[in-house]
Amino acid sequence: MSHYLDMAGNVLLELSLPKEKLAPILKDLNYSTIEHIGDASFEEKRVLLLVAFREFLKGHLLLEEFSEVASHIKMLFPIETRTPEQEDYEMVIYEAADMSINVRTFDPNHENTFGGYMDTMWNYFNKYKKLLDRLFEPYSTPAPLEKWQI
Repeated sequence: MSHYLDMAGNVLLELSLPKEKLAPILKDLNYSTIEHIGDASFEEKRVLLLVAFREFLKGHLLLEEFSEVASHIKMLFPIETRTPEQEDYEMVIYEAADMSINVRTFDPNHENTFGGYMDTMWNYFNKYKKLLDRLFEPYSTPAPLEKWQI
């Protein structure tokens, strides 16, 4: 569970991991259980981040839930051996984790920081979404629209 505090230490926002929404995804991917997702490999965490962002875009994960997933799967790599893919991941994972709090703040010097965070996530998603091509089953397929009778 994540807690966001104000300058006085008062809890502004309290978020929990959306376990019921993640469990079927993790099972289908053959990944670690929710309790052990922090121990997952870099590749597993990257695919999970991509799937979670896709679910957020579809409206099946709330912004807070997406941010909490990102907060749960943070990972740092040693500077000496960091690859470009790991560097991309480090940059985006921290921004994704902070998205839910930044949508609620306004900085007159930077206007809309949330738009910048979304832009960063969208660019990352587009760069690595090819990794999702190997997933044979889409998640949370929206129901077809009903036809209106006139």
